[in-house]
Amino acid sequence: MMWDMILANEMVAYVQRRMLDGGAPIYQTGGRVVYPVRTNQPTTDGDEVRRPPGALTVEDVRSPRMQLFMIEYTRFVKMSRGGVTPFAAPESLAKLCLAAPDLWQFPTLNGIISAPTLRADGTLLVTSGYDAKSGLLLDTGGITFPAIEEEPSREAALSALKMLQEPFKDFPCIKDGPNGSSASRAVLLSMVLTGLVRRTLPTAPVHGVSAPTPGTGKTLAIQSASTIVLGRQVTAMSQGASEEEDEKRLFSVLKQGDGVIMIDNVTRPISGDALCTVLTEQTWQSRILGESRNVSVNTNALFTVTGNNLVFGGDMTRRALLCRMDAGLENPEGRAFDKDLRSWVPAHRPELVAAGLTVLRAFVCAGRPGLSNLQPFGSFEAWSNLVRGALVWLREPDPCITRKHVVADDPIKAQLAVFFAAVYDAMLGDWFTAAELLKEADNPEAADSDLRDILYAAVPKPNPISLGRYLKSNNCKIIGGLTLQVRQDKHAKSAEYRIVDA
Repeated sequence: MMWDMILANEMVAYVQRRMLDGGAPIYQTGGRVVYPVRTNQPTTDGDEVRRPPGALTVEDVRSPRMQLFMIEYTRFVKMSRGGVTPFAAPESLAKLCLAAPDLWQFPTLNGIISAPTLRADGTLLVTSGYDAKSGLLLDTGGITFPAIEEEPSREAALSALKMLQEPFKDFPCIKDGPNGSSASRAVLLSMVLTGLVRRTLPTAPVHGVSAPTPGTGKTLAIQSASTIVLGRQVTAMSQGASEEEDEKRLFSVLKQGDGVIMIDNVTRPISGDALCTVLTEQTWQSRILGESRNVSVNTNALFTVTGNNLVFGGDMTRRALLCRMDAGLENPEGRAFDKDLRSWVPAHRPELVAAGLTVLRAFVCAGRPGLSNLQPFGSFEAWSNLVRGALVWLREPDPCITRKHVVADDPIKAQLAVFFAAVYDAMLGDWFTAAELLKEADNPEAADSDLRDILYAAVPKPNPISLGRYLKSNNCKIIGGLTLQVRQDKHAKSAEYRIVDA
């Protein structure tokens, strides 16, 4: 048995070496063995996820596909008295190879890109193929990109920025920056720059595009940015009816390695633990549908969102940038652009990619000046120190200016402020249990109070357990000058709460 195990291990190691030496496109990522696939036809999973033709994704290598790789790159023979007879690689060996992650020699894949990029250290990655330093696979699809200077000057960066501004100059972005400038338009520029280097950034904020009226150009702006970054239209997913549905869709697109993802035409506030985690963690673990195993997926994709009067809620407000557009027209879809972006952007994509990387590379070569003047953006330091820093260095408005609108429109924070004020008025800063608060809200003698309506709006069909859970989730938050405190009553073995001046 011991010798059989040694022989099996040697066979697994041997066929892997043969496949890798032969150039087999096999990689490992997050506990999976995968291979790159370029789709020829648009794919759709109902209305949940829509992926255009030409998309570069990854697929899991199952045992039949591994067997085909082995057959293609390794020669198997059977020796007998009649001589040597070729035969196909056994499926049992393919299964054994996939079932032994401790024996995998496949290179680690951190993502597929279709345009040159910057590595995490700021150096250029321009050579097609697998880059061991970054773990990225560059597949340009035969597109030739202009040479990018190793050390471009600030003047070269300013010239490149003008090129990058061309696709976005006709969008009716609100002038929400200093001196009549538009921080909203800077969000569109950030979208392109972020997309070009997203694979090597640990985290990046979601980029939202909002307008009061359909037809203003929200989706066109994101499609233009996606075309620059990917050479194709964006992979789109619809907002689920619940957070659980959102989580399944997010895991699906990240598992297949999409680089830019758009959640389009959202109708309710963007929030949820899953998306919050995806935006601030480098990997995310979940269970594969229909299987009992959990796998990790890389989260290094650019997330974008569109909606009419788009709203972010809860913890999403500190993870979002927002481009606001307003054409000031009842039917803005009739407006004429200076360029037909659907044809102009693809035709000029190589120059636009080179322009974006010139901006970023010049900022790195200049020593990333001015970062000390930027207010920290928690969880997105690397993004701020590259994309945001480069834009501000070239005198673009800070895209983070738009965050004040995101926070101001947060319905969850607004509801919490009302809840804090109502409870403070009712309980007068004293300690109370969840059951006592619920009893006070249901007190018929307090029928003229708004406490019951406010509490039931915050916690539908409340009971002491669900209300206690809501109170604990807001522990120590400061809203409207008030803060919620929690303590444990050791005698009653229950939690007590109070709302007091912050």
